[in-house]
Amino acid sequence: MLFADDRFAHPTFVANATLAFAPMETAKTKSSRSLRDLAALVGVSWWASDPEGGDAAGRSLDDLLDLVHPGDHQAVCSAAAKALAEGQSLDVAFRSSSDPVRFMRASADVGVKSGEMVVHSAVLLDETDRVRAQAKLSMLADETPALLWVMDPNGFCSFFSRSWYQYTGQSPEDALGLGWLKMVHPADISMATECARRAAEQKTHFRIEHRLRRHDGSWRWVTCVGNPRFAQDGSFLGHSGAVTDIHDRRLGEQRMRESDERYKHFIASSADPIWRVEMPVPLPADLPPSSAVPRIMLRSKLAECNQAFLDLMGVGSLAELVGTPLGMLLPSAGSAHALESLVHRGYQLRHEPIEVLGPDQQRIQTTISMVGFLENGTVTHFWCSYALPRAAPAPELSAVGFDGSTPAQ
Repeated sequence: MLFADDRFAHPTFVANATLAFAPMETAKTKSSRSLRDLAALVGVSWWASDPEGGDAAGRSLDDLLDLVHPGDHQAVCSAAAKALAEGQSLDVAFRSSSDPVRFMRASADVGVKSGEMVVHSAVLLDETDRVRAQAKLSMLADETPALLWVMDPNGFCSFFSRSWYQYTGQSPEDALGLGWLKMVHPADISMATECARRAAEQKTHFRIEHRLRRHDGSWRWVTCVGNPRFAQDGSFLGHSGAVTDIHDRRLGEQRMRESDERYKHFIASSADPIWRVEMPVPLPADLPPSSAVPRIMLRSKLAECNQAFLDLMGVGSLAELVGTPLGMLLPSAGSAHALESLVHRGYQLRHEPIEVLGPDQQRIQTTISMVGFLENGTVTHFWCSYALPRAAPAPELSAVGFDGSTPAQ
């Protein structure tokens, strides 16, 4: 039974109270006096039928209700009636009738005397500090944008933060238990449940990405992370974790992959030689040209290139050139000047005239384009390309004579 005021209702209350009463259960076979003394020792109240602790007659349920806030009378009465009908002990949480209000829990035996319900050996526990701490935690959970949840070992969720209900549009009645599965994309349910089942079986952390239906009906990619929970005695309680919307990030990654494919296709199909060199040790971007150029020439290594560059260098495969320093790839004439200009302009894109040798050692007048990429104040890699001259296309022959006549058929 949870508090009638559902602001403080939380699935861990009953479990925690059971642990708190464990010393009481082991002492029930002792005398009422011993039980009362033990209760005082652990900081709870022993409430019996007379000052000496005797409880043979029991007390009326109304005596217990005198301690209960009027707003919780119905909840306590219902819990007592259920305990009596099922032959179980009463275990109920309520607010006190005192001022200021305290949050209490009562554990008692329930019986009937002269047609009136009576309680025996009631133990009262003041849970005010814990309830208020739990309320603060719940408030923090409701303030976080992540969708927080608590799950038992069988996959039944006993708690969701407010953000879950706002995101999915579900109510607590819809979501708790296994209702959360209704929001998982049908194609992802098997994968998600198998991941959670395996993590529960192994009592380990898990992380999974799947689609979740938002309140507007759209399917969004989310990541779900769960961490195992254990009781003080080491028993496995299930998992708790968070769901985070990663839809925009995932779409961005997809667009980047598509862009990367387009760029690779452009590089590979270009008739101009294009290549990239990396700096194994990033180069400080503020070095003057006199210091930077020699380091770039000697330390930069070829990482990738297109077929046009391989043809220009007269080699058959990239493997023959990978790792070659930039200084060995550039012609001696003009390359130092081009690099000096690049460094001087802050590694921004530069176009400089240069003369290169073709595969048959012929001299080709062309333009080299170079750009450096900076990260955290250092240069990490360069892209370079040559704009080779194109052969002029052959003129298209006209099928009309000078006098406008056409060939005889």
